[in-house]
Formats: sequence, C-alpha cells, structure tokens
Amino acid sequence: MIFPPKSILEARRALFKEMEAGNLTREQAFGQALELDPFDAVSLMVIGGERYKAGDLTGAVEYCWRAVNADPCRFEPWFKLAACLPGESQAFRDGLLEMGARKALRDPEGVEHFRKAFKDKPEAANFPDSVATLELVANSLFEKRWDEPEDVSQRLRPYRLIDDLLEIAEVGLDADLVDQILEDSARCQPLLIGVLRAMASGSLPDAGPAPMVCSLALLGEIGDAALLPDVIECYTVNNEDIQEASHWAVKRIAARRPEESFDTIRKLAPGADAGERCILAMALGDIPEQAGKRDFLLGFLDDLAAYSQSERQDLFMAVAFSLENSEGAKGREFALSLLSRHTAMLPKRTRADLQKAFKAHEAMDRTTPDADDYPEATVYDLCHLAAYDDEDEDDDEDEDFVPEPVRRSVLPGRNDPCWCGSGKKYKKCHLESDEKSRGAASSPKVGPPPKDDAEEAALRRRLIEFATASMPKRELQETLQTFVGPKRPAGVDDETLSMETVDWVIHDYVSPRLGRPIIQEFLKRNAGGLTARQRNMLEAWSRAHFSLFEVQDVRPGAGVRLKDLLVGGELFVLDVSTSKRAALWDCYLARVEEFEGRHQFTATVLTVPQPLVAPLTEWAIDTQRRSGLGWDAFLRANSHKLRQEAHRLIDHDTGSRRVVSFEGDDLVFSRARYVLLDEEAVRRALDQSKAFIHEENPADYGWLDEAEDATGGRRAFGHIHIAGNELTLECSTRQRLKRGKALLRNLAGEHLRHLDDDFTTWQAAMRERKESPSAPKASSLPPEVERELLQKVLDDHYRKWLDMRLPALDGKTPREAAGTPEGRAQVADLLKMIENGEDHKRRDGLAWYDVSKLKAELGIE
Repeated sequence: MIFPPKSILEARRALFKEMEAGNLTREQAFGQALELDPFDAVSLMVIGGERYKAGDLTGAVEYCWRAVNADPCRFEPWFKLAACLPGESQAFRDGLLEMGARKALRDPEGVEHFRKAFKDKPEAANFPDSVATLELVANSLFEKRWDEPEDVSQRLRPYRLIDDLLEIAEVGLDADLVDQILEDSARCQPLLIGVLRAMASGSLPDAGPAPMVCSLALLGEIGDAALLPDVIECYTVNNEDIQEASHWAVKRIAARRPEESFDTIRKLAPGADAGERCILAMALGDIPEQAGKRDFLLGFLDDLAAYSQSERQDLFMAVAFSLENSEGAKGREFALSLLSRHTAMLPKRTRADLQKAFKAHEAMDRTTPDADDYPEATVYDLCHLAAYDDEDEDDDEDEDFVPEPVRRSVLPGRNDPCWCGSGKKYKKCHLESDEKSRGAASSPKVGPPPKDDAEEAALRRRLIEFATASMPKRELQETLQTFVGPKRPAGVDDETLSMETVDWVIHDYVSPRLGRPIIQEFLKRNAGGLTARQRNMLEAWSRAHFSLFEVQDVRPGAGVRLKDLLVGGELFVLDVSTSKRAALWDCYLARVEEFEGRHQFTATVLTVPQPLVAPLTEWAIDTQRRSGLGWDAFLRANSHKLRQEAHRLIDHDTGSRRVVSFEGDDLVFSRARYVLLDEEAVRRALDQSKAFIHEENPADYGWLDEAEDATGGRRAFGHIHIAGNELTLECSTRQRLKRGKALLRNLAGEHLRHLDDDFTTWQAAMRERKESPSAPKASSLPPEVERELLQKVLDDHYRKWLDMRLPALDGKTPREAAGTPEGRAQVADLLKMIENGEDHKRRDGLAWYDVSKLKAELGIE
C-alpha cells in the first residue's frame, strides 16, 4: 500500500485523539496504527524510540530496521540504530552514522533534529549544529568506507545504493548504478517501494519526480508480479513522468510474467471501490492478452448502479481506454458499442467525451512512428534521461562572450623609425627579421576568424551547469581537493582556481558514477536535442589536448605558434589577447582544442617560467614512463597532477630564490624613520659628510660608498628623504640599514629621535607591486636618448657576458662551453631564457638586446 485510504487516515486521527486524552499510551496508539499499516514509518520510529527508552535494545533495533526499509528517506532511524548497537564494530556504526548524516542534510530540519536527539550521546560528541560542519562530518565518515571490512560494505550495500539513487536521481542514474541495484534486487526491492511510500508521505527530498521515475523503472525491470499492486497505485499521481514510468513498469513486469500478472490484478478486484476498479482497468490495458481478460474487464461494469454518476463515467472511460490499449482500433469499436448497453446508467456527456478522446488518439496514432522504428525505452533510458529536464537556455545576448576580432598588425614603413625604439630606420633594423617571422608564421593553417559564438557560449554554459548538477556536493568537494592537491597554489585567486577546476572536471575527470568524462556523458544524454554544429563542437572539445607548450613565434593581433614539449608537433593558436602579451620562448600549461579549422585555448593558461620548464618536463617524462600509458592517456589521467607539479616548482622557486646585494646579504627593503629635532643641523651634517650627496630634489640625499670602485664609480648604499619634520633612511638590506643608522647617529644623533624600523622582503614587495602598480617615475632624459644609453649598456654587458664564468655553465664561460656538444646545449638553454626576457622587454616598449648577436658569435642556431 502506497497511498493509505481515507479509512486508515481517519483511524489514525482517532488513535491520536485517544492518546491525547490519556486513554492510550504512546506505544499503544502507534502500535495500533501499525496494525492498520505495517509500513507506517512514523509509527515504527516512535515504537523503536519507546523500546529504546525502556532499555529493550533488541526491540528498538528491530523497529528501526523496519522503519529504514519502510521509508529510506528518513534520517532518524539511522542515528537511533547507531545508538542501539554498541556491540557492533566501529566501522559498522560509522556506516550507520554516515547514512543518517547524508539523509539529514537533505531535510531542512535534519541538522536541528540531529542536535536535539543526540546532544547527550557520546557518539555525537563531535557533531555540531551547522549544516557546513555536518557536511564535513558526512564526508569524513564517507572516506572511512575505503578501509572498512568487506562484511560491513556488504551489509550496508543496498541502503547505500538506494541512497545514491536519491542523491543523484535528479540528474539521472549511470548504467553502473542501475546494474548494481538490479544485481542486488532482492534487498533493494523493498527499499524502492519505500521510495514510493516516501513520496506519498511527504518525506521524499524535494527533487521533483526523478526518484519516483527511477524507482518505478527499476521495479519494472526487477519484474516481480507481486509488486504490481504498489506500482499501479502510481497511475493516479498527478505527474506525467511518474504516470508514464508506472505504466512502463507494469508493461515490463507483465511482458515477462503475463499469467502471473493477470492473476495478481484479478485477485485485487473483490472489494475494490470505483476508484480502485478504475486503476485495475487501466492496469489490465498494460497486460498482454490472456484467456478471460476481456470478460474480467467487462465485469467491472456489472455494478455501475452502485456508484455515483461521476464514478460511473470514470469507470466506463477506464474500461474503454483499457480495451483501446489492448486491442487498438478494434477495442475502440467495441467500447463504443458498449455505450448503447449502458447508456441509461451513464451521464449524457459520456458519448461525446469518449468520441472526442478516441479521435485524438487516432490522430496521435497517425503521427506516431511504428514500433519497429521507435524502439521501446529501457530501464537505462528511464533512469538516465527521464529525470534530466533539458530546459530552454537563457540566451541573453548581453551575457554571451563575443571573441575579439582578429586585426591585421600595423607595421612601420621602410623608412619609418623601427618599432623597437633603436632610433634606426625600420629597413635597417627589424624589417628583414620581421619578414622572416611573418613568412614562418603564415605557414600554419589558422582557419577563418571566429564566428558569432553566441551558440558556443550558450553550449558551454549548458555543459558547465550539467557538470555541476551531475555530481552531489560530496563528490564536487572531493574533485576540488583532488584537483588542487595537498597544497593550494600560492597567488591563485578563487575565480581562476574555479575556472581551472571546472575545465578539468569537464574534460578529464571520470566520475565513478558515470564511467566517462562529463563532455561524453552530456553528448550521450543530449544527442537527439543538439544541432549538427553543437555535436561537432562537443566532439572537438572532448578531443582537446592538455600539455606543456612553448611559444615559437608571435603574430601580434592574431595568435601564437606553439610547440608541444611533451607529445611533439606544432600548432597555431588563434588568440588575440595572448598575442598581445606573449614573448618568444614563453611556456604554457594549457588545453588546446581544434574546431572549424582553428585552435583555441579552452580556459586559463598557466605560464611556466623558463628556468622551471626543464624540471617540469623531466618530471612529466619520468612519470609517464613509469605509468606505462601513452602520452594521450597519461595527460588525460594526470593533467591535474602536471598542474600541481608546476605550481609546486613555482612556489618553491619563489620561496627559495635568494636575491642578494653586492655584499652577499639578502635583499630586504629596510627603512628607518626619525623625528627632526633640528632640521638645519641635520642638513649641515649631511652636507659636510662625504657619504651623502644632494640629489636633484632638495629633500633627497643619496648615501654612497666613500671609496671608488675599479670603474671610478661609487656604489649606492641607500637613500634619505626629508619632509614634514621627518627623516627617512631607506636601504636594500638589513645590514646596510644598520650601518646607515650608525652613520646618522655619529653625524647628527643629538638632532634626531628614532621612531621605528620596518622591513619588507623582496617577494612581498613584488606581490604589492603587482597588486598596486605605481606609475613609472618620469625620466629627465628624452625617450630616444634614454633608450640609446640603455642600449649601449646592454650591448656592453652582453659583450662581456660571452667571457664571464657562469655557475649555470659549471664555471665555464659561454664561449668555452660552446666548444662541446654538452656545453652547447647548456648555452642554448641559457640563451633561450635570456631571449625570452629580452623579448618581453621589447613587447613592453623597453630597451632590449637582440640575442641573435650572441647566437651568431657562438655559432648556435
């Protein structure tokens, strides 16, 4: 019994009144309620609680297990079981608590009920009141499953399977979960019926019709004719999806056991009222032809006079539709002939209503494909698709991403000044190299400019929404932890991390529930509702390739040519924004997709500093070899680990990199502040000292080494600024600040009062600079003069560099190292790092050095 009849509902109310009046104890009242309906979950829980209070743990356990089977949506009996089974293993009791916590989280009052019921129990000592914490507790208990004994897993298996159904039915069950429930059908069957009862009692989580549809489909596939009485009750539920699923289930059961099914329906007829006979008549229409079936069906009309006018018409229409369902056009003709026999007993509108309905059905028959062309739905179809409502997407044009159009790069004329700022004419500077670059870059097929991608943006939104809806909260949290790894990367904001995670979940993550990546699952579920272009788009996205790429060439305003450092091969990525900031030899961890003749990045791109490319590449190659997988399979299975390793190297490099002064002291921006007690006296002391010189601004002094170096210059140690009755001494190391403070104390200590010191590491200063970039200080030199001077400095530096002994080359000079194959490779890598940095300077409009001069000098391509 799914829906208790009116008589039972009235009897329950009477029992409650008797209990309120003191004529019945609580246990007596609910015990009599159980005699009316042995599957009354509320009564079972109440009696279980009463037995627990009385110290009858065996009785409490019995009633709680009955409550669990009667209604698998309720959380209370699970917590009670954990309290009633102190002799069970801790693993089993953890499993019970986990089930209770998961179910409590689906109930708006679950957390509060849990707090009140278990606040004094030792098992719940660590269970606080908040939903967020209870979620963490549920997840923590879930993780213990991996180490629990096999016998515990087996005992709880059917309950967990049905709980998985309740949690993900909203987005459809994967084939594996369907198969597992069917494999354990004997134990899952009563729980599936319990889901139907939960719908009737109102304890079913607010997830729409999905859990009911899935449960009915599974009951139909199990195929036990004894289930028919419960299944056909769902014919009357006011939801089309549930009605269709219940009809499918009856047909599925009857197709396997026609005689047994007919006999089950026939046994329900005696004592059935008009409404119940209507349901039985409809069920007979879903059962294959059996001897005596038509006569039995017509027998429902023998007692029409005993019912009201409306009940008579409802019953007659039910019989007529059952005949039509069983016999088609022949059944319709026979049903119309029955009208003349029962006209006197039926309302006058019955004939018109029936004829109108039959005409509508005939029209539908003419437009419905033949059964051979329209295969019958399977249990997988119902569980997989029926719950997923492919709603219309919001096509708000304002929210759609419109790609930036590709624009032709504007180059200077032959006799114009070169774009690099050298002051030379373009034809005598970069014309030749630019023409070579354009020639090399023109070879890749870059495809047409992007179309209006409103359709693509809408499809991406649908895919992301499907991905987040396809997994329960617990699994989403676990995937985030898997993607991020043991340590969150430094400096990555929440929005970027979210985009990276979603990109990985969509393309590479394989949910145990689905058995395939999200894109493939979405394509399978929605294949019939997609345009040809959308299907091609999704297939292209599913082939998107994650790897480590190196920039070989930049086409400003168009994109970048990349070399895959792991798999090999080159491709051109059409990306205007990247082309604006990319420099030669930049390296990216990225995912690239190809669609309609062009390659594009799918989400965020992680830039890997050149010095870290080699160790990251070595890690990837070594890990791939040990895995035994091909590169494509390896990268799909380990793209998140590759990103984690890149972040680890970046974080370690940033944290361990030592930047030192000339004296070898760590670079720490240091500052001391003083109150000026006598500004004139302080200024006189500074002016008289050889260590301090006035700068252009009267408020500023430079602190220099009193001795000249080999070049005749004096090394700068710090800077003093005087303003607002304060003096500030700034240095680049703690040691220099200490020396500067001692110098000031000797020169003008009596005229100064020290306020405080503060120190900022160079890493923190760089972070602050990125977060709050200040405007560059204006130079007093004309731009062309400043560039010329800096260019001379760079030329002089790199001319000397060729003969410097470098630690990176094991103490050899670049010229010496280039004399051996191993050394040439080291020099080539070093030149690549230098060229990458210089190309960034060039892109930023700064003075830069053309590394090709060094390559030519060393004979390195």
